Amino acid sequence: MKVAQIGLGAIGSIFARHLLRAQVDLVVFDKSPDRGNAAGRDGARVAPTIADAVGDVDYLLVSLPDPDANRAVMHGLEGAIACVKTGAAILDLSTIDPDTAVANEAAAKVRRVHYLEAPVSGGEPMSAGTDGALNANVTFMAGGEAAAFEAAMPLMTILGKHYLHLGPVGTGATVKLISNY
Repeated sequence: MKVAQIGLGAIGSIFARHLLRAQVDLVVFDKSPDRGNAAGRDGARVAPTIADAVGDVDYLLVSLPDPDANRAVMHGLEGAIACVKTGAAILDLSTIDPDTAVANEAAAKVRRVHYLEAPVSGGEPMSAGTDGALNANVTFMAGGEAAAFEAAMPLMTILGKHYLHLGPVGTGATVKLISNY
């Protein structure tokens, strides 16, 4: 399984380590060279650009903190959606708003790429922070087509234990935003 991961913050770096432990062929990109280099020391290949990271993978995992960061990475001529190969599956774990998720899916469909927004929650009820991620016990609140949900399952089963397909794209972001308050 060839996977690219964009975003190596508090949660993303934990997910990268889980993927490496599962012997996934992982290439990473993060705007912070220190974060990328840390993942490289753990065994990931570090790409200098988004295009270099995503060009030849089967799966793209995106873990970014907000809609602005997500749009900056996903869109444009050198964005992840434009550069990922046709037929790949994008699992977007970013904390984004429903409109951003809908725009991402629309752009992915043009490229014939599966897109699933699946922000995560800590796992067990009332668990928060990185505890669920550290224990691979997060809950995925997924929105997108059924085919995208199925395409993303190989990654989700490595990273967590609970998978909720809530409906069309945008529903995952909506439930995540509600759960944050």
